[in-house]
Amino acid sequence: MDERLRIHEQLQESLIPATLISVTPRKGNETADNYDPALNPDDLVIDRPMLEAALQETESSFHESIIIRTLPNSDDKKSRDYMQQTPSFFTVEAMHYLVSLQLRHLLVDMPSVDRLFDEGKLSVHHIFWGLPAGAHSAGNQPQQDRTITEMIYVPAQIADGKYLLNLQIAPFMADAAPSRPVLYALNPA
Repeated sequence: MDERLRIHEQLQESLIPATLISVTPRKGNETADNYDPALNPDDLVIDRPMLEAALQETESSFHESIIIRTLPNSDDKKSRDYMQQTPSFFTVEAMHYLVSLQLRHLLVDMPSVDRLFDEGKLSVHHIFWGLPAGAHSAGNQPQQDRTITEMIYVPAQIADGKYLLNLQIAPFMADAAPSRPVLYALNPA
C-alpha cells in the first residue's frame, strides 16, 4: 500500500542555507548531455557543465538549498504563457550532479524541472527523488526529505550568492502544496 506523503511534515527547519545562481539555458544541440526522451535541437536545457561552472566558487555548506534563476530574467516570467514560450528544463546529467551535492531543496523559476511534454516519464524528477525510471509510486525508500519548488521568481536586483531560506509550505495533507520561499541576505563578515 502506498502511503501519501505530507509535504509540510518533511520540512522541519525554519532557516536553511541556500545558494542562488543564475544560468543561461542552451539549446539541446549545444550540449553533450542527455534527456529521456531524447533532446530536440531547439529544447532549452540547463546542463551539467553550466551548473558546475556556476557552483564552482560557492561554499558547499550552502548547497543544502540551490535556487536557480534562468536568464534572461524579465518580469514577464510571472505571467508568461509557457504553452506559447516553451520553458527550459534540466538534463539527466545536470540532475545527477545536483543530487551528488547532497542538496535537499531545489527551487527553480520554470514550471517543471522536466520537459513539459516528456511522454509522462518525469525523468529528472525520478532522479531527484531516487525513484526508478517509470515508477509511479515511492516503492522502497525515496528521498522523502527533498523538495522541489517550481515557478519561483527572483528579481534581478537580488545578487547571486549565499542566503538563508525560509521555505514556508501550506499545511496541506498532500505530497504537493503551495509554498512561499523567503530569502534572507547574510551580512558579510
